[in-house]
Amino acid sequence: PTVVGRDPRNISAYPQAQRASIFDPSRSVSKTHALLVPVPGGVWVTDLHSTNGTRIEEEGHVTVARPGESIPVPTGATIVLGSAAYRVED
Repeated sequence: PTVVGRDPRNISAYPQAQRASIFDPSRSVSKTHALLVPVPGGVWVTDLHSTNGTRIEEEGHVTVARPGESIPVPTGATIVLGSAAYRVED
């Protein structure tokens, strides 16, 4: 598991998680934005009560992550953190 954000902090709910910083000069990504957990065929993403939200875009369909809920993101889909977009690849 990895906690991502501009300056992510490990949070007590996920003490084993690694931290990965995202460069975001627009500051649309929160300091501690989301949790990513890799699984076969994609990742699970959990929005960590970010300011600008997390959404998943796949084949023209958009799913908005509710804070604290884990959502599966298959390979090929895009995770949008604030205004920063990342495609999930193998």
